[in-house]
Amino acid sequence: MIVLPHTPPLPKQISVASDRLNSEIISKRSSLINAPTSNYNDIIRFVVSMEEYLEQLFEFTYENTGSGLNGLIKFASNYQIGSSAEPWTIKKASSSLSDKKINIKGIKEAPRSRSLEWNLFNEIELSILSISFSYTSIGSQLINELIEESSATKEVVEKWKQVVNFFKKAISFTQFGAQINRISASPTKINGVLYSFLEKLNNINIQLSILSKSSWTNREDFSRNESFKTNNNSTLARVAIYIVNELSNSQSILVQLQDDATGKKREDSNNSINLDYSYWKDYLGVIEKYAIANAGLFLSIENYQQDKLGEAIGLVNFSLLTLQKKKFDEKASTSSSSSSSGKPSFRKLQEKFKAHRNEAYVKNLESITTLNINNSAFQEKSSGIILKDLSYLFDQLILLHVKFTKVNDNLNFDQVASWSSINSDSRWPLGCQIPVSAVEKYQPRSIKVHPDQQERDAGQSGRTQYY
Repeated sequence: MIVLPHTPPLPKQISVASDRLNSEIISKRSSLINAPTSNYNDIIRFVVSMEEYLEQLFEFTYENTGSGLNGLIKFASNYQIGSSAEPWTIKKASSSLSDKKINIKGIKEAPRSRSLEWNLFNEIELSILSISFSYTSIGSQLINELIEESSATKEVVEKWKQVVNFFKKAISFTQFGAQINRISASPTKINGVLYSFLEKLNNINIQLSILSKSSWTNREDFSRNESFKTNNNSTLARVAIYIVNELSNSQSILVQLQDDATGKKREDSNNSINLDYSYWKDYLGVIEKYAIANAGLFLSIENYQQDKLGEAIGLVNFSLLTLQKKKFDEKASTSSSSSSSGKPSFRKLQEKFKAHRNEAYVKNLESITTLNINNSAFQEKSSGIILKDLSYLFDQLILLHVKFTKVNDNLNFDQVASWSSINSDSRWPLGCQIPVSAVEKYQPRSIKVHPDQQERDAGQSGRTQYY
C-alpha cells in the first residue's frame, strides 16, 4: 500500500518560551521528538500521543479565544510560539535570490540556513499531517500482516474491515487540514494542494486494499484447490484500472508540489512549508506497475474462467513484464528520439532489442523465481511495505503462467495473445471504484460548533456502499 518515503513528519527541537505555551503542551511535544514509528505497535502509540497533543493545542487556543473554528484559526495564525531552522522534519521552499550568498563572480552558493518563525497554526497543521500519514501507515502495516494469514477467520475478516477505517481516518484529518488551511492567513503554511493529494492517495489505498484482500483470498484457494474464489474478476480489474488513472493524476499533482518546493512556479512559494518529496515519484511509479499487473491478473482469471486460455496467458505475460520493466524500458522511446534524431534505424534497433529481450523473458518464465524491482524508493522500512504484496503478486502470476500454459498445451491449443498488443487494445475495460461509505469528519473536542455549522450528511445516495 502507499506509504510515502520520509513520512510521517516528526517534531524536532524548537525553543518555545514558557509564556507562549503551557508546560503540559511543551512536555507533550518533547515526548514526541524522536518517537519510534518503524513498526505497527510503535506507530499506534505515536498516533495516540499525537492526537492528544493536537487536542491540547486546540484546547489552549480555545482558552485564549472562546470562539468557533474561524476565530481559533485566526488567533493561531498570528500567535508565534518560537523559531527554529527545522521545527519538524520538513523542507522550507527554496528561498529567493536575495536569501542566497552571491560571490563577486555572480556564482550562487548554497542558501544560508534561516531560522523559521513558527506559529501555533504551523504546529497544528504539521500535527494534522503527521496524524494522517500515521493512520495511512497503520492501515498499510495491518495489510502487510493480514496477507500472511492462512485462513479467513472471524478475527481476520474484522481486521480487514479495520484497514479501510484506518484509511478513512487518514482522510478525515486531511479534509480538516484542508478546511483550516483555507481559513488561515498565516504568513507561512502548508501548500494546500498537499491535502487534496493525500486525500486522493488514501482513496486509492482503500481501493488497493480491496485488490490486496481479493488476491489474498485467491492465493489461499489456489494453494489448496488450484481454483479461484473470486467471481467478480472483471470488476476487480476495473478497480485496478481506476487506480492506475488516479495514480497518473496524483503524479501530476506531485509535480505541482515539487515545483512549489523548489520555487519554480510561484512567486510566493518561499512562504510555503513543504515535506521531503524525495523518491515520491519513483515510489508511485512502482505502485502504478503493481496496479497494472493486478488489472492483468484479474482479467486473466476472468478469461480463464470463460475458457479463453490464449487471452489469459497473454494477460499474465503482460503483467509479469510490467512488474519486471526496467528503467531502460521506460526511457527507451524518449532517449532514442532525443539522442538519435533523424536516425530511425537506430530507434528501430533499440525497439527490436527491447522486444527481443521481452520475448526471451516470456519464454523462460518457468525458470524465473525472483522479482526484479528498483529498490531506490524503498530506503525506509515503512515505505517497503508494498514489496511483500508485490512479491506475492509476482509469484501468483508465475504459477498462473505455468498452469494456464500446461492446460492450453494439452487441451485447448488456443493461440496465445501477444503481450505487446494488450496495452493498446479492447481488452481493457473502463476503470471504476468500489463505492465507499462517507468519511466521518474530524472535529476537535474543544471547538464549540454552532447549529448552523453542523456537518451536513455527506452520505452517498443511489449506490450501495460496501466499505
